[in-house]
Amino acid sequence: MMNLSPEKMRKIVEESVLSVQPADVKKYHGKSIPVGPQKLSSMKEKQIVNATGGFAAGCDREEIAVFCDGTLTSNGKKGLLFSLKGFYSAELNMFRKKSPLKLPVCYEELERVDEKKDEIYFYFKGGQVANGYGSVYSGFIVEALSRILRGIAAAGAEAAEQEPA
Repeated sequence: MMNLSPEKMRKIVEESVLSVQPADVKKYHGKSIPVGPQKLSSMKEKQIVNATGGFAAGCDREEIAVFCDGTLTSNGKKGLLFSLKGFYSAELNMFRKKSPLKLPVCYEELERVDEKKDEIYFYFKGGQVANGYGSVYSGFIVEALSRILRGIAAAGAEAAEQEPA
């Protein structure tokens, strides 16, 4: 995969995640959309500190593109975080205690994603398949990640066309 600028990645991730609507996830078992997905610029400092110090450990604040807070108090300790590099979820490894998925699930390593019941299936380049818990948001996660992957592919194809032969 080609390297896209941070600005281009931010645009792809933000547009992909924020464009998912309730009608887009009706075909999935997990049909809910998180309340209030927000860009980094709209996050509270407490949310950033708690997310990057907890379930999204290792994610620098500048890498955050979209955050969906999964707490009632909006404290950022649980939720979904789409960074410039990949996807983090507070619940993804809920049933994978013995062999947790490495977070983030990096976009550049993914071929595609799918959903069955409340599970998200990650199909990695090279043939590995892993699943994680998506709860009621599994359809939203799959739709958002699928849109991100399509956006990255389209940007890569566009850049390739512009390169001199």
